[in-house]
Amino acid sequence: MKPKAIQDEMGETFDDYGRMSAKLGLEVPFTNAAVANFILQNYVDPSTEIVRPGETQIWRITHNGVDVHPIHFHLFDVQVLNRVGWDGFIRVPDDNELGWKDTVRVAPLEDTIVALRPIRPPVPFGLPNSVRPLNPEAPLGSDMGFSNVDPTTGGNLATPTTNVMKNFGHEYVWHCHILSHEENDMMRAMIMRTPIKFDLENDGETDFAVWRPSNYTFYAVNSSTGAQISKRWGGVNSDIPLVGDFDGDSKADWAVWRPTTGAWLILFSSTNTQDLPIVRFGGASAGGTAQDIPVPSDYDGDAKTDKAFYSPSNQTWKIINSSDNTTTTRRWGGIVSDIPIPTDFDGDGKSDIAVWRPSTGAWLIYNSATGTQDLPIIKFGGANAGGSAQDKPVPADYDGDGKSDKAIWNPNTGVWTKKLSSNGNTLTATLGTTGDSPVPADYDGDGKVDVAVYRPSTSTLHILLTTTGATRTITIAGGVNTDKVVK
Repeated sequence: MKPKAIQDEMGETFDDYGRMSAKLGLEVPFTNAAVANFILQNYVDPSTEIVRPGETQIWRITHNGVDVHPIHFHLFDVQVLNRVGWDGFIRVPDDNELGWKDTVRVAPLEDTIVALRPIRPPVPFGLPNSVRPLNPEAPLGSDMGFSNVDPTTGGNLATPTTNVMKNFGHEYVWHCHILSHEENDMMRAMIMRTPIKFDLENDGETDFAVWRPSNYTFYAVNSSTGAQISKRWGGVNSDIPLVGDFDGDSKADWAVWRPTTGAWLILFSSTNTQDLPIVRFGGASAGGTAQDIPVPSDYDGDAKTDKAFYSPSNQTWKIINSSDNTTTTRRWGGIVSDIPIPTDFDGDGKSDIAVWRPSTGAWLIYNSATGTQDLPIIKFGGANAGGSAQDKPVPADYDGDGKSDKAIWNPNTGVWTKKLSSNGNTLTATLGTTGDSPVPADYDGDGKVDVAVYRPSTSTLHILLTTTGATRTITIAGGVNTDKVVK
């Protein structure tokens, strides 16, 4: 249950000019009615409400004040579960409050407990992420307007907040619907987080990680702190490291797939426990072939990564849908050399089954939004379609419109060629060389995928940042050239 707070009592809540105000915020953990320590927040303070499409959250909104507030939630509904007064009396919802609503009544001196289940509306076009300064009316770097209170302790933040660019994903707000309250900062932004590749901290930025076969250990560099961490996970040197959020908590899980047994070995970040019973799916001994390739992704759009594999020998995809535990089987592709590239090309929040054919440069995509093939077939990359025989497909959302773009990387020249879905333009960038491994992802949290390569010989990640155009280098301390990059 997530503790939220409302405070509007005269003499306790003020705006920047000393005027009486009403605020939304948080309650310090482990408090009670006798010790109600609130963290009141301004609209410009960093968001503390982070949701994922399809998940359910329970909020306890504690109101220490005098007014009844109609609290409105943008774009998705909430449901009042019950109310608990500060005298301990439990009140059930009124008859006119039953079911899903977009506005709920929050009365003073009681806890209003609500359930919310965010949705991302299906639309036939991509939705760009909301990337903006925390405080749009102040210069970047300014500290004006921020409360600078640590929401976990109630003390001062160790590092004061300053105005920076922030990726709010699909940004919603919740606020009081009394206009004079709403217009005077009784509003907070909510982040609907779009999936980020290997985000261990849920900060909206991809973390660089490798897996070492010799000791079955992950080594990662946290994007927020720069600290290197490690986690031993796996058991044989043929294990394949995976990228995925299998428990839907917006954080990447430590995971490997074992080709010899088809075992999916996953450590949930939400509970720090293993996914049990162990699922054996794919590989010659578990319903597949010896050549199977793991292709985990969110195929059903429930914000959880699905276990899946692709069999090149018969061009068959098999997916265990996390939403209902059913198995989807689809033959897609046509020849053994096709390369699986599952990602969301149509912007519906679901990964599309897709392959790229090196011999012709054809992008063969099964659009999940329509259940039909993406036509006309685009031929892009490869020796017979304007590229080279060494080209590698690197599709990703480089323009931040919510749709993956078709893209090719040539290791001989280091040239990346991207066809943007937002406007049809073709852009190029140069980064990398022979021996590097392409690992495009959003490393700076601006909602656009950055060009990046991993260099095994130096255990370094080289990133061309979309925010500044500069190159950033991250190194795994003590790395070896047999490390496998997590991508």
